[in-house]
Amino acid sequence: MTLGKTKETFSYEMVGDSANLPHSERVLTPFFTSRNFGVRFVQVLGANKAATFSAGAYKDSWDFGSSTDRGWDYSARMTGLIWDVPDRNEFLHVGVAYRHAAADGTIRYSGRAETNVGDVAIDTGKFAAQSSDGFAGEALLNVGPVSFLGEYILNRTNSREFRDPVFHGWYVTGSWILTGETRPYDRNVGYARRVIPKGRWGAPELVARYSEMDLDDNGIEGGRFKKTMLGLNWWATTRWKFGATWGHTWLDRFGERGESDTVLTRIQWIY
Repeated sequence: MTLGKTKETFSYEMVGDSANLPHSERVLTPFFTSRNFGVRFVQVLGANKAATFSAGAYKDSWDFGSSTDRGWDYSARMTGLIWDVPDRNEFLHVGVAYRHAAADGTIRYSGRAETNVGDVAIDTGKFAAQSSDGFAGEALLNVGPVSFLGEYILNRTNSREFRDPVFHGWYVTGSWILTGETRPYDRNVGYARRVIPKGRWGAPELVARYSEMDLDDNGIEGGRFKKTMLGLNWWATTRWKFGATWGHTWLDRFGERGESDTVLTRIQWIY
């Protein structure tokens, strides 16, 4: 049990920790809060720790210095290993999650196209709403040095004025660690940890990703985009990671369409 400003138990991208992910940035950010003040509970299930259940309750007014009080947010996540061959570093992880978020009369969703240093790409602006409910599904298939990670979130906003608009987003990421290392699975938390290189020259990892986001529905014009990404990670040591990615985005908003390219580099020290 954790009390304080902590991660909500919703979305693999957030729960899984950015230091461990194959892709450099998260894309489903409109649908979750990175950290919230409240209480979180995590329970490992089964004799072989093949499943986890986590849940939390959060209240923004509890945060020190907060001037808002939207009410209570709730989240829950259930994961399980439905296929596991430890001797060959092969497994299939699946999970489902739910999040209820309160609103103070208005709500807003916005996000960037997989880069925290770029401009906001999609944005609903504030609109009248009473609360929202998010539903998420996730899967991670790992076969030795190759893995595929996918996630889908459907978000329903409880808004009488806009007839309960529904927004969604999803992605699929594939990775291949060229030197044969694997992404280790942590049964205590229900997600994969970072790559640990075995050789003196580290572990290079090729990464590819496709994602879509849609914030248009029932008169709300938040925009939508599709994005492809290619990248290379170099897990130099157990603590240092270097990455470079190229992404291409197709954005459709307010009836106009545009395309953009992004080159993102990162030097990361994992404490």
